[in-house]
Amino acid sequence: MARLAPEDERAFDAIVEQMQAELGFGALATSEILVSYLKIFLIKATRLKISQDACATENLAPPHTADTGSVESIDRATLSIEASSR
Repeated sequence: MARLAPEDERAFDAIVEQMQAELGFGALATSEILVSYLKIFLIKATRLKISQDACATENLAPPHTADTGSVESIDRATLSIEASSR
């Protein structure tokens, strides 16, 4: 689990608030913008986690040992958002 600095927490909260606001609008292309917000959230979270792991271990694991579970989680979340907007 990643620990958040206050500025990171504010950034993630802002993205979640934008997603919640978009759900309330129900406007044209809602699912597309929600998927975009989700991608931004996940990219920022991944960067933060990699940065924290690098600081903790002083080296990164080779790319071929990456956890594929997080990719599957992203796919499931994307499908869920798309399904809920239909």
